Amino acid sequence: MLVVLLLSLLSGGSDALAQAVKGRPKVTDGDTLQFSFRLHGIDAPERTQYCSDGAGQCFPCGERAMSFMKGLLSKRTVVCTTSGDMTYGRPVARCRVGEQDVAEAMLRAGWAVPYRKFLTEPAQRSAYIAAGNEARKARRGMFAGAWVEPAEWRKGTRLDCRR
Repeated sequence: MLVVLLLSLLSGGSDALAQAVKGRPKVTDGDTLQFSFRLHGIDAPERTQYCSDGAGQCFPCGERAMSFMKGLLSKRTVVCTTSGDMTYGRPVARCRVGEQDVAEAMLRAGWAVPYRKFLTEPAQRSAYIAAGNEARKARRGMFAGAWVEPAEWRKGTRLDCRR
């Protein structure tokens, strides 16, 4: 998967492109560094997190969230703007694929929840909450059955379902 990340205020000229990016890049080959960003305003299930399908059967919702994201970004140019904030040791960014907000797409598909404490911009807060509510109402993604908030899962709360 080729993902090109253009960082910080692309319309700002060469000074904007020269800004340093803090983080730990993954070396993917001899001339490519891949940086890890945390998407602004959402919280998705962790890779090893399980949810219930509504019939009590577990499914790997963390893996499915990751798979959805990979499909969304596959072979497409991703434009990310960093905010200067750090969460869990990673720079926070807003990312787009064309006109599509990546975080909002994750919410609409039911593979993330709005991270309300970080949504301070009213228009974005409203859009993200509406997208999350739409997925919940339609029972998409992890909302198909029972699940644990990703933040609670990271604290050790696990869903009791049969595998």
